[in-house]
Amino acid sequence: MRLTNLSILLLIFFMTCIFLVMEPKIFSLLISPNSKMIKKDNFTQNIELKNKTVEIKEEEEEVEEEVEEPIEINYIPPKFTFTEEELKNHPAQNPRLIRSSYPGVSNIRLNYEGKCGEHFKYPPHTTRDIVFGAFEEYSNNSPEQVIFREKIARTLEITRTTLSKAKFVVCYKGNLSGAMEKLFKYYNVELIKAPAKYDHFHIANARFFLFYDYMMKHRSEIDRVLMIDLKDIYVFADIFAAVDPNQWVMMSECFDHRFCLHLGEGQWHNEKLREFYGNPPLREWRKLNVVEINSGLHIGNINKAIEFCEYYISNFDIKYCDRWAYEQQMTNVIIWTKPNKINAVVIDKCDQLMCFPAGLPAIFSFSNSNSIRYAKDGCSPIVLHKGLPPLWERFYNFENKIN
Repeated sequence: MRLTNLSILLLIFFMTCIFLVMEPKIFSLLISPNSKMIKKDNFTQNIELKNKTVEIKEEEEEVEEEVEEPIEINYIPPKFTFTEEELKNHPAQNPRLIRSSYPGVSNIRLNYEGKCGEHFKYPPHTTRDIVFGAFEEYSNNSPEQVIFREKIARTLEITRTTLSKAKFVVCYKGNLSGAMEKLFKYYNVELIKAPAKYDHFHIANARFFLFYDYMMKHRSEIDRVLMIDLKDIYVFADIFAAVDPNQWVMMSECFDHRFCLHLGEGQWHNEKLREFYGNPPLREWRKLNVVEINSGLHIGNINKAIEFCEYYISNFDIKYCDRWAYEQQMTNVIIWTKPNKINAVVIDKCDQLMCFPAGLPAIFSFSNSNSIRYAKDGCSPIVLHKGLPPLWERFYNFENKIN
């Protein structure tokens, strides 16, 4: 019996020694597959985004290596009394990796070098180019209105710095607070008050009427036109130099280079289409397989801009003049479902030129909060609609700017 017990103990001891020696390999074989899956799940929200997210992670690592070398550039701050020599040498006219002087984001890096600068093949913006925006102040003191002002301040800071030579015109309804007057004055924005006949219009619907009236009065003074949503269109580089002026370019609701919202898709969009068009043939419209147009940005030459506004005005149903979102749904219907009377219309999808990444902001790399690059190729976007990281949403001290 003693011999048997001793043999058993020796056998157990011997097997324990073998297990301890082999344990790392055994543990690795047992755990590694699950570990890899867990790591993948950390940056994968769903199956649709799985490959894209992995691609983004790899791209961030590659881009980080590219921008480590310091670059010295004398950036011209936003001012509006440039000499001809200053205008000629302004960094915006020489697309490259730029260190920005945007307040609170002083180390932002923008990559327009090499292949990332290929979009810039048209003349840079001049004093004969115009940027239109529209605005209505509903309450001077509500928290929502203060946030709205801050968004406009941030948009102007970025876009006005980039398009320093262009003329900025903002059409507005109602009365402006002293704070907004100071802000627009600071950025050298011309203000146009809407006539009383637009009192019942929502400003989003009235803007194309107001832009049209201004263009018809100043047609001979304008070459190219950019119409933007004043609260969340960020122009990081000279978009006038990146767009064929003989085309009329509008933004789509594409959230990355693969996923787009199409006409007749999306619960909110379809509810709005039913609100304005009764019982629209959504099934037939879906078969058209055309992307949803977002009204946040339009750009082209003065003739194209006037042509678009005339088409918009001629199709406008006055009974919906006070309804927000009517102008976007109407634009989609008249562009996609009616005989197109506007030649050379381009609906740009999500690429370096412009993107609407509100739903999937992760397609851009915001490494260390000081750079913004399109994840698939490392190039910085020229225009972004929404999608800034939360840190950037809070960088701008509105009160310090106007007081």
